[in-house]
Amino acid sequence: NYIKKNNISLTLYVVPKSMVRIDNSSNNNLNLISSKEITIFTHDSNWDLIACLISLFNKTNFKTLKKNHLIKKIKEINIRLHPSLNKIKIKSDLESLQIIPQNINYKFIENRKESILDTMKSSKLLIFGESSYSNLALKLNHEVVVVHTSHIKKPPIRKNLILRSNLTFLNPW
Repeated sequence: NYIKKNNISLTLYVVPKSMVRIDNSSNNNLNLISSKEITIFTHDSNWDLIACLISLFNKTNFKTLKKNHLIKKIKEINIRLHPSLNKIKIKSDLESLQIIPQNINYKFIENRKESILDTMKSSKLLIFGESSYSNLALKLNHEVVVVHTSHIKKPPIRKNLILRSNLTFLNPW
C-alpha cells in the first residue's frame, strides 16, 4: 500500500525454490534420516564454514569443548550448506586447510532430501556461525555451538536465549 500510495517504482524478483531453507512439510518419519553427531549449518559465505571448522580444532577451545562434553573424537562432520554456496568450491577449500586433521570425513547434507528442521532433529551437536537459525535450534533444546565469525558483529542470538545452558560460544582465533 505504501509503495502504491507514494508511486514508488520497485522491481521485485521471486526467490528460487532452491533458496528455501524451511519447508513446513518436515519429514515426519525421522528414522529414515541418519543420526548425526556433529552438523555445521553454514550461512552465506565460505568463511562461515571455515571459521566453524577452525574453532573445533583450535586448541584454545579444547577446555570448553571437553568441559561441556560436546566433542569426543571427531571422525565425521556433517555440513548443511547455505543454498547459495558452491559445494565443489567448498570441497576445494576444505582440502587446502592445514589446521584441520586429514582423517575427517565430510558429509554434505542434501537440502532437497532433508529439511533444515529434520537436520536439526537428527543431529546431536549443531554448530552455527552467523546464522539466526541458531535461535531456532536453541528453542528446540539442542546442544548448540555458535562461532564468532566476525570481529565487528556479535552472533545473532536473541537476548532471551543468550544464557541458555545448551549454548556454547567458540572463537576461531
